[in-house]
Amino acid sequence: MTISSSIIRLPHTDSREPARTWTVEGRVIHGDERGRTLGFPTANLALDQLGLADGVWAGVATWTDSDGVLESHPAAISIGRRPTYYGGAGIRLLEAFLLDFTGNLYERHLIVSLRQRIRPQRRFANSEELVQQLRDDVAATRAWAGNSYQPGDVRRGRFGPTSRKNPSPASYAHVQERRRMNRENRVRDAVAVLAPDEVTHDRIAELSGIPLNYLMWAYSDCQALLAVGSDSEAPS
Repeated sequence: MTISSSIIRLPHTDSREPARTWTVEGRVIHGDERGRTLGFPTANLALDQLGLADGVWAGVATWTDSDGVLESHPAAISIGRRPTYYGGAGIRLLEAFLLDFTGNLYERHLIVSLRQRIRPQRRFANSEELVQQLRDDVAATRAWAGNSYQPGDVRRGRFGPTSRKNPSPASYAHVQERRRMNRENRVRDAVAVLAPDEVTHDRIAELSGIPLNYLMWAYSDCQALLAVGSDSEAPS
């Protein structure tokens, strides 16, 4: 499990000031499945004591699916020891509830970006109070996603997942091309706000939200990134 921090500019906001985002990466583990019984199943990552304070965030969960394609979903994210049930003695976890997602993420490598802090952790008197708060947390995450989340993948419905059970070669190629074009547009937008000597893989990752490893694979050097930006100036 790794924790990192970077500076980003969130899309669709009036502020020109950058915001700090924390990114947590790790393998999804089995929890006690209490979230599932409450109606909020989560993907769980174990945490050590370093880096992050406890709390609840709106953010984005990203992983590579069985076809090797990046999937990305807005998520309500809790970090803490689940004090309602375990007090201060619970195992410290990151728990991500992916909006409108159905599927199995156990053992997958998950990248979770914490974008907007919703509230601190607190202990509730009972499960009913906790569930009501979880509903509010999810509503806050949807509100954030509607204003700030820039989707990087083809999705069904507003936040729903892409379904590709036994896809035909043609349909899979179509999905791949749509995703490639979406990422390219995000790279172009990021390049457009930078001076040429500021264009690096790290800066484009920060501004676009595209994983750095994908950018390093898709664009061999900074000139390749600049070439994407120059396409927007070509006559139509």
